[in-house]
Amino acid sequence: MTGGQVLDPLDKLRVPDAARERHGRHDPYAARAREEWSKRANEIRARLAVSVVVGRVVALKKAGSAGEHVGLCPFHNEATPSFTVSDKKGFAHCFGCGWHGDAIGFVMHRQKLGFREAVELLAGESGLRHLQAARPAPPAPKTPQREDLKKAERVQRIWETARPLQAGDPVDRYLRGRAILPPGEWLPGANRDFGGWPTSLRFSPACWHADERRDLPAMIAAQRQADGRLTAVHRTYLKITGVAVTKAGTQRDKAMYGDVGGTTIALGPVADAMCGGEGIETTLSAMQLFRRSGLAFSQRANMAKVAPPFECGDFYYCADRNKRHPDPKRTRVGEAAAFAGAQAFGKPMGRRVAIKIPKLQSGELGDFNDMLRELQGEGAPA
Repeated sequence: MTGGQVLDPLDKLRVPDAARERHGRHDPYAARAREEWSKRANEIRARLAVSVVVGRVVALKKAGSAGEHVGLCPFHNEATPSFTVSDKKGFAHCFGCGWHGDAIGFVMHRQKLGFREAVELLAGESGLRHLQAARPAPPAPKTPQREDLKKAERVQRIWETARPLQAGDPVDRYLRGRAILPPGEWLPGANRDFGGWPTSLRFSPACWHADERRDLPAMIAAQRQADGRLTAVHRTYLKITGVAVTKAGTQRDKAMYGDVGGTTIALGPVADAMCGGEGIETTLSAMQLFRRSGLAFSQRANMAKVAPPFECGDFYYCADRNKRHPDPKRTRVGEAAAFAGAQAFGKPMGRRVAIKIPKLQSGELGDFNDMLRELQGEGAPA
């Protein structure tokens, strides 16, 4: 970045002509209501420091620079504080269980409220009084099945043992090798730490591959529920050859583990204009092409069933270009999932939506990473 301008080879490309789209009409009354709620939420964020809200539940101690605090996480039992709060950045993050969110997200998760209810609580003059005073985290539920607990523990372990990204590490080289730039280099409001990559991505030098029966290096992604809970992890297994990093080349290079339903992978900050795709690489590519923040739905079913963030009023569903099939239920499944999501979470919620489908010059099937590579003259990746 130089002089406030982003140096990106895509700046000279005519992206809109390279994709087809379908727009969904939206209800103007619902749109105005959503905008009012979003405005109220932004006013709360400007008025209330994250530490003020969290401090009603967590005993915080100042740490590091001004506006930085640390305390015991209220969402899991721990003896050593790993829950950090940054007023400057506007969010809290637990390095133990992986919870991440702003003041409103904290209230949603802690008080088991929806977005609007959390905003209403914080908007009231006595809203903070409704938050419970600082105390230890509640005990684990009494009824979860043993296998569910083991799975949840393994999800946490995979995430906690993975390393935050940094410039030049294998994940950085893998994504750049696919023509993807860190959102922190070009997207306003995106994370600038960790090499500019989203905090939802990490690197594991040795992650177990069940089919191969051995450890392999992997990109690890946090799959979170709407309230910020980490319930699953996505793994992209990698092959490191000198400075080159590619997918591992196994029969199954990508795998998810945990409670996947309802999760997304946050790849940029919540914004009015966003986009979302099925996978991590295609979503990061679509974000770069359309200059929007975004999220990955992690699986096709979630694209049809999981709503974009409430505050997002303009959303692009970025579908993969899949092949046709004699069975209508199996033809162009990516577009079908995107259409279902647009129908459910567009007009009924006062949100503008569009379905974006990559159009490759070669006429081949593919996704937005294939399109990004082709537009840069590098050809589609293997």
